[in-house]
Amino acid sequence: MTNLIFRLCFAILLVASTPMNAAASSAAHTKYSALAKKYDKMPSEKIMAAAQKLANAEDTDKAIVLYTLVGNRFNDDLPEKEKQQSVLAHVEAGKLYINCGDYIKALDIEVEGVKLSEQCKEQKYSSQLYNVIGSIYTYFLDYEKAINYYKKAHEYCRKYPDKKIEYKILANLTNLYININNIREAKKYYEKTERVRDRKENLYTFMSSYMQGLIEIKEGIYPKQINRYTQLAKYAKEKKLGPRFVCYAYQEMYIAYDRMHQPDSARKYLHVCYDEAKKHNVLFRFIATIKSLVNLYEELGDTKNANKYQSIYINIKDSLQNTRQFDMTKNKLFLYEVEKTTKEIEALHEKEQDRVRTIRVQWIVMGVVLLFTVCIAVFLTVVQKQKKQLHESYHSLFRQNKDNLNMQKKLEQLYKDNTAELNEKSEQIRKLQEELSSKQETEKQKEEKEQEKEKEEPKQKPTADETAEKYQTSNLNEEGRKIIERRIINVMEETTEFCSTDFSLDRLAELVGSNSKYVSQVINDSFKKNFNAFINTYRIQTARERLIDVENYGNFTIKGISESVGFKSPTTFINVFKKMVGLTPSMYQNMARKDEDSQETAV
Repeated sequence: MTNLIFRLCFAILLVASTPMNAAASSAAHTKYSALAKKYDKMPSEKIMAAAQKLANAEDTDKAIVLYTLVGNRFNDDLPEKEKQQSVLAHVEAGKLYINCGDYIKALDIEVEGVKLSEQCKEQKYSSQLYNVIGSIYTYFLDYEKAINYYKKAHEYCRKYPDKKIEYKILANLTNLYININNIREAKKYYEKTERVRDRKENLYTFMSSYMQGLIEIKEGIYPKQINRYTQLAKYAKEKKLGPRFVCYAYQEMYIAYDRMHQPDSARKYLHVCYDEAKKHNVLFRFIATIKSLVNLYEELGDTKNANKYQSIYINIKDSLQNTRQFDMTKNKLFLYEVEKTTKEIEALHEKEQDRVRTIRVQWIVMGVVLLFTVCIAVFLTVVQKQKKQLHESYHSLFRQNKDNLNMQKKLEQLYKDNTAELNEKSEQIRKLQEELSSKQETEKQKEEKEQEKEKEEPKQKPTADETAEKYQTSNLNEEGRKIIERRIINVMEETTEFCSTDFSLDRLAELVGSNSKYVSQVINDSFKKNFNAFINTYRIQTARERLIDVENYGNFTIKGISESVGFKSPTTFINVFKKMVGLTPSMYQNMARKDEDSQETAV
């Protein structure tokens, strides 16, 4: 147990920081009011620098006053940088209180520091705060909580990397696991310290060898440690690490001698350690050494010296281990953590309620979406089916149009052939009739030929051209109407004049050889249409032919086709085409291309 206490005292070496309460400054306010007044208006950064100089010069009281001054500046309106300075002031003040042996005050400051750190945007000093708290719990032998706080400190250190702080935390964990005889964990954390330690740092070099020796002592390797700690004591003096490090080395030397059953050597270094600690006023760190002296003199029967060291031990222990105060401060941290945990649980409960509500809403939304999706699917199925039927109808209509167009061409050609033959026969009949009439007249009136020719010469049957001219200046009769009708058909079927965008009724009358009035009258009477409808019929028919003619007009756009058949506006062309054919020009053209491709594939 005595050796265990020796190890625990060393765990206090590496500590962190936390904000301090108002009581910390009130104790020094009267004595150091002038100092506080001097620095009160300065920026926190300058005050921190001045406090660090005082701490390095071992002017602890003044350093604490300045750290307290900065620590008490914390408020919600401070800039983030000033808040962090305030938290750092708690860190440094806590270290100084531990150096003075006031662990209760240090813990109280660290607890306040944790609260303030959590009000900052970044908790980059939380690792140091929890490291200090872990060291204090180690001193009061609450190892389980000490380990928890060290590990929490390490978590913050990984979030806000700092190699020096990480080394101190890992070193504290190594020492703590050595103290509780968990060598496996001690070795694990010792290896971690070796990975992060700065090889150029004298203190870390001392600590590396020191902890390795502790592990080997636990493993029963004693003789080797005498030389190790003798060298470490010299190294600590040479590198001016401080008297407590020299005492740590002496402490392990007398423990090693005691394990090797060499009481004289153990007693020698026990007194060396005590005298060195007393000389440099760090005896409170080596309370286990005093207890060992008590036990030693009791075993020797030296009651006087035993009582002497017992009195010293009790006085120091009572001043340091104020258990009641520690419990109060510890409870303060405990209550803060309970309150914090309660809030976290409430937040998690509220989050769970939100999650349940969200899931419920999501299910409703999913149901609505599913229903909507089903409706859309049904709708699309119906639309697709109708589209397919419509496509088939359009295709059938296209085929009918194409067949009708081919039939119309055949009929037109047949009409032209029959008309030509009929005209030829009619001309032959007319000529025969004229010859017969002429012969009959010659036979009957042979004698009066000259006289009858002057008086009763029969009127010559007017030619078609003369009749047309007549109808231009007189009322239109049936024969004239038929002549104009034939000429209109001839112009529309034998020429492409109607494909001009400037084609008009006057132009058609000019081509027919009549006037626009008669031409309009014939179109209305014979074709039962007005001029525009009549012209559009031929234009749409020509457009159909060209849309089907993929070879010659396959690269034409709808606008190009519309202009090629005489339409000025593509929109008018599309409307007229759809009205007459039942399909839009683009649909007609696409079907013509597909039909052409299918025919080529079949071939």
